[in-house]
Amino acid sequence: MLEIVSQRAEAAYKAFDASRDGRAMFELRLADGLCYALPYAFLRAVRADLRNPAAQTIILFHAVGEATITGRNLYELKDKLAAQAVNWLRAIAATEPAPEEAATVITGLDFAPAEQ
Repeated sequence: MLEIVSQRAEAAYKAFDASRDGRAMFELRLADGLCYALPYAFLRAVRADLRNPAAQTIILFHAVGEATITGRNLYELKDKLAAQAVNWLRAIAATEPAPEEAATVITGLDFAPAEQ
């Protein structure tokens, strides 16, 4: 049910990819190099607190754990997750240049596996 795969290097920062092409899973690419591929079929709920554009939170409640996404301008990401249209998402690394102010930026991405 839970697959861990290695993280691929990216050229320029991009918070997420939404060209899903009918894929059944989405990837959480963590800053420490771990990548969790999670099936959309077991995504139970998406909770978003988008009241403050500079400090927003999305929580994904999944059968195998809980993912917490923090950042700014996460409106489109929330909509794409709810539509099951995201292939992968990742947090910006401290070494990457800051994207433009209006860009979607994930500043934190954590995954807590469910206790089995």
